[in-house]
Amino acid sequence: MRDVTIVAAMLCGFGFVLQQHAAQQARAAKFLQLGLIAKLIHNRRWLLGVAALVAGDLISAWTLGHLDLSVVQPGCPAALAVTIVQ
Repeated sequence: MRDVTIVAAMLCGFGFVLQQHAAQQARAAKFLQLGLIAKLIHNRRWLLGVAALVAGDLISAWTLGHLDLSVVQPGCPAALAVTIVQ
């Protein structure tokens, strides 16, 4: 069951990486403007990142409700490791 926690953390990490990469491709002139959000909503990579984050968060919430915290908590930093490797 600990594997589920690691999968959730990896999904969150991949989601962060996908969103960051898509946002870096956007123009710097649109920084902190609603036009940037509109552009990112049409970017498949950014949407895939959102989906991965939502899936990872849902799985994490499920594991917190069904497993001991001592099992769930050590798997959470795996998202940081995935983000660093990417």
